[in-house]
Amino acid sequence: MSLKQSLIRCLLGLMRGIAPVVHYKNDVFVMRHADVVEVLKRDQDFTIAPINEANIARHLGTFLLGMDAGATLDNEQKAMRSVVDRADQARIRTFVREMSQELIEEAKAKGRFNLVRDFTRLVPLRMIADYFGTPGHNEDQMLRWNRLIFWDIFLNFKDDESWRKEALEASAGLNAYLLELIASRKSVLSIGSRLPNDLVSRLVSAQQGDGPSLDDDGIRRNLAGALLGAEEPISKVCINVLEILLSKPKAMKMAKAAAANDDVEAVGRITFDALRYNPSNPVILRHSEKETLIGPKSGKKRKIKAGKKVYAVTYSAMFDRRAFDHPKEIRNDRPLDHYLHFGYGLHTCYGSYINYVAIPEMMTAILKQNMRPVGKLTREAGFPDVWEWEML
Repeated sequence: MSLKQSLIRCLLGLMRGIAPVVHYKNDVFVMRHADVVEVLKRDQDFTIAPINEANIARHLGTFLLGMDAGATLDNEQKAMRSVVDRADQARIRTFVREMSQELIEEAKAKGRFNLVRDFTRLVPLRMIADYFGTPGHNEDQMLRWNRLIFWDIFLNFKDDESWRKEALEASAGLNAYLLELIASRKSVLSIGSRLPNDLVSRLVSAQQGDGPSLDDDGIRRNLAGALLGAEEPISKVCINVLEILLSKPKAMKMAKAAAANDDVEAVGRITFDALRYNPSNPVILRHSEKETLIGPKSGKKRKIKAGKKVYAVTYSAMFDRRAFDHPKEIRNDRPLDHYLHFGYGLHTCYGSYINYVAIPEMMTAILKQNMRPVGKLTREAGFPDVWEWEML
């Protein structure tokens, strides 16, 4: 945990107390937990399309994270959720547990390995390949596509054209691959053959029924969006949490004890609590559609003018004493619905049901091992890339 992060948390704490809603030029920063939740819940007043739609459409066409409330979003959310089966979490848990053990055994054989490239990226990549049915042409290409597209949509704040060019090439490749995959599944279905049990097949099969469904382009758009939120982000969460636990011996001891007892639920609770110290999404952006008031649940009402970019600072909100007792402690008993790691309200991450299973399983597999980092973590495009560890 860096001095810079500590100073930022101190500053955010002061702002929660004396200036919980800050106006700066055309931006508004919202600091308290109740206010952040209010912004994310009031999807008619604080919209997402002006923030995300153009960037997403440039690459994939609009999917759920670029749509405001309305009939189109409602239909597409229903279609995507209708193909999720009650047994899917158990399937994901089993796959992640087995794949984690396989990769840990490979790491033991090497002795020294890159925790990111050899583990935290590969587990979600292979889980998604199995569960979504989207393995890509090869693993390296699929990872590269997702990282470039995600970066340009959500992190290219300076409009870097060199990165954008690569990202556009990546999205063209991903779009073509997904359309070919959808067509191949429809061809199999047309001759009466059995499709594999994955999300692509379920979405294609749904086109033949009376329930909610998507056309081919709708399947492509929403699968691409789901891929962006499920591969690199899971890796990033695991690495961020490990960085925090390494800086907090008491919390690390608690986490390793839970892992040693195969208490995956406790490991998950510790993981998501520690993630508050370095969240993968420290800020969620919205657009104020009209002049409005927020704040009755957190104190004095405050005005937000129309046309502002609203920064819902989840990093600050998850250290708010009004929502988290003893917020500086890392604990294993906080309710999961207090966290804002995967958003809140209408645009809660579609894959959160995956994250709440996969991440604790991966963290349990890591924490059970006797190993240590032997080099510094390096990142690419905002995501972890290289972190050498050795088995002891």
